[in-house]
Amino acid sequence: MRKTVSQWRRWTLVATVGLAALGLGYLVSRPVLKPSPPGAARVAAPLIGTSPLKVCWIESGRIAFGTASMLLVQHPTGNILLDAGDSMTPREDFAEASLATRAFIYSLPGFFKPLVPLAALLQQNGVSPGSLRAIVISHSHLDHLGGAMDVPGVPIWTPQEELDFAVQLRDQGTTHMSPRYADALKLRGVPLHFVPKPYEFFSEQADLFGDGSMVVVRLPGHTPGSVGTFINLSPRQRLFHVGDAVNELQQVYENRGKRHLMSGTDSDAARANATVGQIQRVWKEVPGVQIIPAHERHAWENAFGPVPRCLDRAASL
Repeated sequence: MRKTVSQWRRWTLVATVGLAALGLGYLVSRPVLKPSPPGAARVAAPLIGTSPLKVCWIESGRIAFGTASMLLVQHPTGNILLDAGDSMTPREDFAEASLATRAFIYSLPGFFKPLVPLAALLQQNGVSPGSLRAIVISHSHLDHLGGAMDVPGVPIWTPQEELDFAVQLRDQGTTHMSPRYADALKLRGVPLHFVPKPYEFFSEQADLFGDGSMVVVRLPGHTPGSVGTFINLSPRQRLFHVGDAVNELQQVYENRGKRHLMSGTDSDAARANATVGQIQRVWKEVPGVQIIPAHERHAWENAFGPVPRCLDRAASL
């Protein structure tokens, strides 16, 4: 018992110091400014689906200005979950990692550890986990993929580049990927099929329902296979979930890279900064689109209101 209390105090201290350092670093770190890259003209306004559609904001964790959230998209042809949050068992998932890696996992992403299993969160929204057609991940880092471990058997859709990236990271002891997650992607991962058809300012697209309701585009840089997803309720109400391509909306407004503290999370800084320029063009030139970075709660509130709820196509028309 004494040993357990001692361990709890040690990890509590590590967590407190880690969170304080993160907050201080975020406040004082200067952003990396980058100019907007040249880009192609916007293509004709894309198809907006007409089938019944509902999109629900599901929040599995929250701390201060941050959120661990996902989108549940319900369509007549199936239900798709966008991102999966953290696993319920991060300690077990990273048990073989180095002390430094485990300290980071327990002190930072650990604060987003869900209190309720993903399966239960889905059921609270009237959806059985077994009814999911797929989980689409914005990228394969632990806080977007880990929750998929709690709903085994559901296919995980992601670009081939991201499946390859997970294999590359599997045994590197990184804070982003555990062997368990990499193995799950190997078993359950299904490569997203992109077609060379322009969509807004992007050269390729993957139309998941085939009617323009949910369209995935490539946003490389944070990871090789990072993606963004348009969810189109109406021409006047469109969501653009951009994962961790940006950490905050201010990046989009100013067309800049991540703050120094967070820029090290990008696998390719040059491509990441070019991607920010594309996102900014969507924000500036496409009407009715709300940009949603994965972890900025303010952006989620802009789209849904102060608390998680659902939006549906009928009400937005």
